[in-house]
Amino acid sequence: MTRLLANARRAAGRFVRRDRGAASLEFVIVFIPLILLILLIVQVSIAYHWALSAQKGLEMAARLAAVTPPVSTSLTVQTGLGTRVINRNVAAGANAGDACYLGACEPIPTQVCNGSAFIPREDGSMPDSNCDLTRFKLIYDEVDRFAYSLELEDFAIAYEDVNLGSAGQTYVPLIVLAVSPQSMPMILRMFDTTVEFEIPEILATIVAEDLSN
Repeated sequence: MTRLLANARRAAGRFVRRDRGAASLEFVIVFIPLILLILLIVQVSIAYHWALSAQKGLEMAARLAAVTPPVSTSLTVQTGLGTRVINRNVAAGANAGDACYLGACEPIPTQVCNGSAFIPREDGSMPDSNCDLTRFKLIYDEVDRFAYSLELEDFAIAYEDVNLGSAGQTYVPLIVLAVSPQSMPMILRMFDTTVEFEIPEILATIVAEDLSN
């Protein structure tokens, strides 16, 4: 009888030890995926916050761009009073003052200024560009206040002719500000390097009715 009780105690002890080991293993199995899930949620939240901040920054910068001289020097002229926006040329058969949407204005090509135009080449020379760095930085800095760590080459501003204004009068373009798609680090790349998490291109537009003269 005593031997049976001793054997039962040893068997119970082995069962308890095995049960404790199983609990530890179960904890590890559950804990690691849980931590990865939490990190993934944090990373997605950071990316979402960055996208919202960048959108806000573009909207603020668009308002600034609408009241300052165009970044593209092709759209400005220098006068004794300073920098002013070019006037619309009158199309053949039209008269000064006629609306551009009626075809009274000569078309103006879209002008795009990207931050890469201000990055020196490997030989130290600057790319050929008709974009003004000071004006570009003024707009970029407004975006960068919100879209933290935004690279210069990831920001662009364009001036598009949408037939607004009148012939012989100041050019009224549609201003488009853009932040190029951004790749964000993801914890899942630890297991699969092909996993991509990319914030799509962010845009803001404004009609430059009050473009500075």
